[in-house]
Amino acid sequence: MSKALYMHHTINLLLMIAFIIFQFLGTRSTTISIILLVLMLLNMIGFIRANSKNVKEKGVTIEDQQKFKHK
Repeated sequence: MSKALYMHHTINLLLMIAFIIFQFLGTRSTTISIILLVLMLLNMIGFIRANSKNVKEKGVTIEDQQKFKHK
């Protein structure tokens, strides 16, 4: 996997853990939950945009580019 994909997954994992903890604690933190979910969506949208930009410029996805570099 590429660095961008590792960072994307790490950020999403941390945000999901924080979201689960806040939900488990049962606090009435609707605002915090909404903020965490919006951050996750923005992170996903950012990765999709970066990947599509790479496809437009180079004709391959970020993951495929990494595979071809190692061969």
